[in-house]
Amino acid sequence: MNYNFDYITLAKSKETPIRLHHTMGVIDEAISLSRKYKADPLKAKIAAALHDITKNEPLEWHKEIISKYYGIEYLSLYPTGAYHSLSGRVYAEKELNIDDIDILLAIENHTLGRPNMSTLEKIIFIADFIEPSRDSYESEVAKKLAYKNLDMALIYIMKYTIDMHEKAKRMVPKIAYDALKFYEDGNK
Repeated sequence: MNYNFDYITLAKSKETPIRLHHTMGVIDEAISLSRKYKADPLKAKIAAALHDITKNEPLEWHKEIISKYYGIEYLSLYPTGAYHSLSGRVYAEKELNIDDIDILLAIENHTLGRPNMSTLEKIIFIADFIEPSRDSYESEVAKKLAYKNLDMALIYIMKYTIDMHEKAKRMVPKIAYDALKFYEDGNK
């Protein structure tokens, strides 16, 4: 894996200006959180730069990648809005030759989370929600929590997101509920 590759320039070439603005905010928050929680800032920067790298690809492209690398059943297990996290991991691994499992898992789990995430996974999940262009009361609360305790921030974001999707009658994957339960139960 090439840790010195310019992943930010790659993101600039694949993302819209609005998406890139978001990505740059995620990078800044991820680096800041990684320093606070003694994670690797370079890995945080790379994972943050790539977290939405496939977001603008067509739906059929996501379906093809997910079916090929995860299995066709994943298309019904995940909402289409989360497809980019799965296809993004595949893109990073297969096209960019990233073999750092911590970075790959951080990309894969930045939308829904999972039980027993690494510190880097938590950081990217949280940074995606609290970066400055996410100008909401909930993101401000989550940001304050994030700089006190990562797991408290995870629980807050997961509860908020699940509740929002349930109220809108949108699909919430089992992994999101499992992740919330894991952290609410105190990581048992």
